[in-house]
Amino acid sequence: MPPPPPPKPQIIIISAPSPAPQVPDYLDIIRKPMDFTTMRKKVEENAYTSMEEFEKDFKLVWHNATIYNTKDTIYYKAAIRIKEAGQ
Repeated sequence: MPPPPPPKPQIIIISAPSPAPQVPDYLDIIRKPMDFTTMRKKVEENAYTSMEEFEKDFKLVWHNATIYNTKDTIYYKAAIRIKEAGQ
């Protein structure tokens, strides 16, 4: 029997708006926050008027995660995987 798959990384800062109590300095460092929950809401509300707007938000998601987090964290590593998957 093959071994179980590795656990999925927890990408809280990428998947939902950053919880302020857990990362109080986040908005001091990240001036334009973006996350996949917000992007999903914008899609559901037809708020994107072009693919370029969608791509800009997608880039902000992984870019912000790489700016805020250090290279040795699961958040940074997940952001790089997301960036590569989106190219």
